[in-house]
Amino acid sequence: MRQGFLTTFQGRATYDFLVYCNGYCGPAALGFCLREDPDEIGRRMGWQHHHNLGGIREDLQDSPPAHDEIIWSFGKQVLTRTCGDLKMNRATKNKTIVLLHPVSRHPFLAQHWVVYAGISPNGFVEVHWGDGTIKEIPNIDEWYSAGSPASAYEIVERGGRTKPNWFMRQYVKIMRWLA
Repeated sequence: MRQGFLTTFQGRATYDFLVYCNGYCGPAALGFCLREDPDEIGRRMGWQHHHNLGGIREDLQDSPPAHDEIIWSFGKQVLTRTCGDLKMNRATKNKTIVLLHPVSRHPFLAQHWVVYAGISPNGFVEVHWGDGTIKEIPNIDEWYSAGSPASAYEIVERGGRTKPNWFMRQYVKIMRWLA
């Protein structure tokens, strides 16, 4: 891992994907949760660091099915979580990845992968924002559902589930080809 990726914020472990590049939020969130090098995750995802067209090419590669495939390649699997699970603190901290759609940006093209950090003393969901900070998200319902897709999943040990389904694997291949 690059120097400075793992860091602390107010005494709590977090991560800073900006040591890689702006827009590397998906591979970085996966790296933090899996405790793997985000560069290796980016290689497995076919990440090419094209930042033209507003990062659309990366967004195609940085989808929930692509995450599922990468997690499977590390011997783990996903457990789907809901926004309610996050608000009720039923998801595991530092192991749950959430796709947020900050409403101040475009609802379909604006997406940001973050890692669930628990519930703040004020009762709001907290997330590792990926820039070395942990942020309170008072309007988690809005940011979770403001765009498409709405996605939250916990990384767990592989159980009885088979590998990601054929359709999702084909989707990932097509998105890599388009990118």
